[in-house]
Amino acid sequence: MNEDSIYLNAFNLIPGINRARLREIKRRFANFKNAWQKIDRHFSLADKDADFLDKVREAKSKIDPEKEFANLKKESVSLVDFDDPRYPDILKQIPDAPFCFYLKGKLPADSYTFAIVGTRNATSYGKQVAEFFASALARLGITIVSGLALGVDAEAHKGAMAANGKTVAVLGTGLDDSSIYPPQNRQLAKEIIETGGALVSEYPFGSQPEQYHFPERNRIISGLSLGVLVIEAPEKSGALITANLALEQGREVFAVPGGIFSKNSSGPNGLIKKGAKLTTSVSDILEELNLEIDVINPEIGKAEAGAADVSSEEKQILNLLEAEPQNLDKIIQKSKMRPADVMSAITMLEIKGIIKNLGGNNYAKRKS
Repeated sequence: MNEDSIYLNAFNLIPGINRARLREIKRRFANFKNAWQKIDRHFSLADKDADFLDKVREAKSKIDPEKEFANLKKESVSLVDFDDPRYPDILKQIPDAPFCFYLKGKLPADSYTFAIVGTRNATSYGKQVAEFFASALARLGITIVSGLALGVDAEAHKGAMAANGKTVAVLGTGLDDSSIYPPQNRQLAKEIIETGGALVSEYPFGSQPEQYHFPERNRIISGLSLGVLVIEAPEKSGALITANLALEQGREVFAVPGGIFSKNSSGPNGLIKKGAKLTTSVSDILEELNLEIDVINPEIGKAEAGAADVSSEEKQILNLLEAEPQNLDKIIQKSKMRPADVMSAITMLEIKGIIKNLGGNNYAKRKS
């Protein structure tokens, strides 16, 4: 345990503390234990900051640093600062990177991370699309990042886990069970941890879902990711905030097009007009990010070369394509599989070079 984390957490519990203030304290006092002991006596601030010192004095009379840190340990939550080896390099690259964050679970060791975001009020189509992309990417070994919100975010997390992949949820609240928001997704948060994923938040235990937390949270979603896919979002939405932050961070932005009469399609369609990558397949994402399958997942690379077996779902689709090409709708109808599972299996078969897309969602088995 890093002893300084005890006092960093204590400072983080002070109302009104922010990243700039934490950096200033670290710069002046070298470590947070020293700062906690001396700041109210030896910290000369401008008049405009006198209010902060009053808050420090009040906090020191109420906060027991070791007790508060013990609460984190009790719930298996770590505090990760900028110098911690668990702090992802990809996140360090963004402007205004978090000074520190709370972590429950395990972040991926590699940099193959991709964000999927969208509206809370997703249609059944939007949920299917989110599940499909998350599942297909997760099967390739890419970690899915999202915000644990209802709708698209939740389906992205579920899709990744259904494919036995990893997913990371970035929250705008504390990571203690009673603070996780929305409460309907607390069970989902537990499942993310149980399947080897992670929960991340800048906010200490007890932090509630304040409105300003979520735009702040969104910069971490995009900051952790190579790119961001937007699925169903109105013109004014958190998903579009994430997309704009991604552009500022130099990340790639992708959008799934939708019907012109749908309010939920106005956001993605608008992003496409502005230059976001129109995305209808996993290949669109891989090509834009210049990702090689055999680098991400060497086992799939072997499969692409014909050295690995196909799954039972993939076999079922191959059987349907044995006699002649089939349209996607027909494949879904005949296989009686979930659309997301069909699309995920088709994607894997395409990547392995076993089938090909003839255009118009028509697929055929490649001749050996």
